[in-house]
Amino acid sequence: MSWRRMPSRRAIKVMAWAIVVVATAAVIIAWVVPRNDAKSYLNQVTVAGFVKVAQQNGSSGAGPWAEALFVGPPTDEIRGVVSAPGLTLGPAPTTPDGPASPSLLLGEKPLVAKWVAYGDATNGCHVSIDKEIENPYYEDRLTSSQLAGMRDGSIGVFLLQVTCGKG
Repeated sequence: MSWRRMPSRRAIKVMAWAIVVVATAAVIIAWVVPRNDAKSYLNQVTVAGFVKVAQQNGSSGAGPWAEALFVGPPTDEIRGVVSAPGLTLGPAPTTPDGPASPSLLLGEKPLVAKWVAYGDATNGCHVSIDKEIENPYYEDRLTSSQLAGMRDGSIGVFLLQVTCGKG
């Protein structure tokens, strides 16, 4: 029969203090690291028949943003396959020159896109959907067959961007 030695009172106190220190550090980190509401909302977006192949997020002076690149079958009615809690998608706002496009700077290069849908969510965030993606950051995340399919129209590729706050 083996006897196990009970931890001393000192060992119990050291373990208790270690737990308090770790818990305090976790609370401080959670308080100091800003929450990105746009990223949280983007993670709730579902796109029927499409696969998310890349995602990035950040914050600007206007507020947090997040975006993801989706690949799937070609579709002219992207609004019919995108859903998220409280999201109402409509056509993209237009200008006298045609569909407006948000001013985006992704990675280090400007994005050339065709804005095809825009919507508001009940949490104060906004969603825009762009087609015709021409951005090295995203093109590097597509396979050669996906790039070829995007160019010849045999697959659908679109960028879904979420902004919160004034963005």
